Amino acid sequence: AGDIAVIRSQTHILIANSGAVGADRLCQLGEVLNIAAKRRRLDQLAPLYKTLRADLVDLVAEVDAHRAPVS
Repeated sequence: AGDIAVIRSQTHILIANSGAVGADRLCQLGEVLNIAAKRRRLDQLAPLYKTLRADLVDLVAEVDAHRAPVS
């Protein structure tokens, strides 16, 4: 139950942030994962997480590539 609460909390943040930067697929995956956790569809969490994680890694790499250098 504790893990479900963490997943829901973290995906809520992910949905807001990914939506704000236009990462639409990541946002949608976050929503689906959030709903699966809310419905306690534990069998759906792992497959969704793998795809979501890959998109998140890609987004972080994209942000890093465009980040201004620190002087």
